Amino acid sequence: LKPVISTVHGNNQKIGIYLNPGIPKAAVSQNTPIEHTSCHASDIVVRPLTNGNVFGDHWKINFSHPCAAPYIQSFANLLSDLQIDFLKMDATSPGSDSTSINCLPDIQAWSLALNRTGRPIWYELSWSLDPSYLSFWKAHSNGWRIDDDVDCYCDTLVSWDSVSRRFRDVVPFIGAGVPGGWNDFDSIVVGNSEQLTGLNNIEKQTVVSFWAINCAQWYLGGDMEVYDEYGVGLLTNRDVIAVNQGGVAGKPMKETEGKEEQVWYIQGKGGIWTLGLFNLRNIGVEMEVDFGNWELEGEKVQ
Repeated sequence: LKPVISTVHGNNQKIGIYLNPGIPKAAVSQNTPIEHTSCHASDIVVRPLTNGNVFGDHWKINFSHPCAAPYIQSFANLLSDLQIDFLKMDATSPGSDSTSINCLPDIQAWSLALNRTGRPIWYELSWSLDPSYLSFWKAHSNGWRIDDDVDCYCDTLVSWDSVSRRFRDVVPFIGAGVPGGWNDFDSIVVGNSEQLTGLNNIEKQTVVSFWAINCAQWYLGGDMEVYDEYGVGLLTNRDVIAVNQGGVAGKPMKETEGKEEQVWYIQGKGGIWTLGLFNLRNIGVEMEVDFGNWELEGEKVQ
């Protein structure tokens, strides 16, 4: 990995890695030794053997064993030594379509281990995390996926249905995102043609605007080698990026559940208000914004 990482960093880019909770089943079957201990992988698993995540590719760790924490720390130290910048922990539950597997001890152990390395590694959790545990996700990570994949697993990369469900599923997470930890909407798939992405230009603009006003992570999806001019324009719009990176996540003016016309706002720095008007219908509509008793004199609305 080191030559790849060096090249990525040489391009002034960040590099990430993907892991799942638990300990790999292969490590247990091979009884791999745990660094800086006299223990082996088979010593730290729950007995009888139990799946450690919803994918079933790892065994559950017995965190009461004294060598469990050193195992996680040795892995975190490896990521730090490799100069990894980003860690996605997938198949995290409660969430990931499961409440039967408890990954909370893994998430906490990884959080502590990453902090101990001294390297600023962004720690992201996925997917469809249970909002009942929101305070835990916020305490132990930098981001939490609120939903399933944006991919539709159909003839195109995504579909309007697969991306627009974020308007509905973000509701219990509204207000959670603050500097240091944000609601994760998954990647932004707007760079390619409608035939590839499954989104028309208006839908692409809606996606970029909604991700931006929520300060959601700005991951780019799709085939970057054939991004079109319209997609590049959306993704590099300086005003939109400034909203996304402004450090203040938007909120809806009114309750949004079941509403197909939504108004979101940010009362930002320097007296600048940002409004997002979203029409989720498949036809055009006129929308009005009632500012009520808001005092906007001398302030700017964009």
